[in-house]
Amino acid sequence: MSTEIVKIDSNDFVVKMTTSKELAEMVTERVGKVLPTLPKDLTTLEVVKGDKIEENVSTLINGINAKAKQSKDNRLVLTRQLDDIKKAFTSNEKVIDEEVGKLSDFVNSWNSEKLKRKRKEEEQQEKAHARKNLLIEFKSKVSNHYTTLINDFIFGTKQKIENDFYNLDAENLDTFNKINIKDESESITEFLRSHLKANRLKFDKSDEELKQIEIDIITEMKPDLTKAVEDIMALYEKMKEFIPSRKNQLEKQSEKSKAEEQKKLAEKQAKEKAEAEAKAKAKADEELQNSKISAAMEAAEAKPTADLSKGANVKLKYKPTNHKELLKMVQYYIGEHYANEDFEKLNSRLSFMRTACDSDLNKEGVIIEDVPIEEIVTKRKSSK
Repeated sequence: MSTEIVKIDSNDFVVKMTTSKELAEMVTERVGKVLPTLPKDLTTLEVVKGDKIEENVSTLINGINAKAKQSKDNRLVLTRQLDDIKKAFTSNEKVIDEEVGKLSDFVNSWNSEKLKRKRKEEEQQEKAHARKNLLIEFKSKVSNHYTTLINDFIFGTKQKIENDFYNLDAENLDTFNKINIKDESESITEFLRSHLKANRLKFDKSDEELKQIEIDIITEMKPDLTKAVEDIMALYEKMKEFIPSRKNQLEKQSEKSKAEEQKKLAEKQAKEKAEAEAKAKAKADEELQNSKISAAMEAAEAKPTADLSKGANVKLKYKPTNHKELLKMVQYYIGEHYANEDFEKLNSRLSFMRTACDSDLNKEGVIIEDVPIEEIVTKRKSSK
């Protein structure tokens, strides 16, 4: 900054400031006296021919403007010196802001990179959680599939044994005693294994995790297969023990009572199967729900290792790149906010739009329907 800018004549400053203030006060007083004398209702005056009043007011305006211009010219050197002083400070402040801005850009870039990595970790965690849920649901599906196969086999076999037994007459009941439990057990075991193998669950065998889950489920169910065969063999033994009593029943049984017995047997079998299915479903649903809750809690506890620095925050901001995208934002604004805005503020805020419309109205005569139009008359300042 030059020494000329620093050396400001304080007396000159006071004189020019006083002169400017006195002029403002004089103009205020003069206009204050003239305004009340001017006619309020111009519609009653001969404005077409009698322009004397307007000419006098214009003369007053020109006189005021001339004095104001003289005052402005007198203070220009001084105010420019003051502007230079201000600029000397603000230019240094701008340099500081720009240099600090470079550091801030680095900090923001740093946190932007951290945010990218955080989002990537969150995406990976979401994928891992989704995968875990898929495996949980698949495990439940596999378990339900083979449990249903085993239970259907058990009840089907038991029903056949009971139906065969109760359909035998007294003479043929002893054929039940001839059944070799060991041979029957081996036969049923082999048949059950073949049944499960023939009805394997269909899924993407290229997914090694899914394949391993099926293998694990089948391995876990081996005791269930053994118990299923043991239950069937136990029914054979029970039927054998019941043979003597059954013979006595058959001797006294009528055709009517036999039909009633068959009906009750069918009802008993249907009830047992329905209860077993409901129990198995409830158990499967509970296990699935517990597994999902556990996975959800685990996902909630998992946090990305990358986190933003203290004081850094993230805000979303639209970034339209073309007219179409910007138009969508304008349409949204009109639909959601336009009607609730204060009219005066909105009218001022959209001045650029009104200027464009006014330009088309004056230059090309474009009329926008249902929008009022007024004629604005202005008179240029005199150059004298």
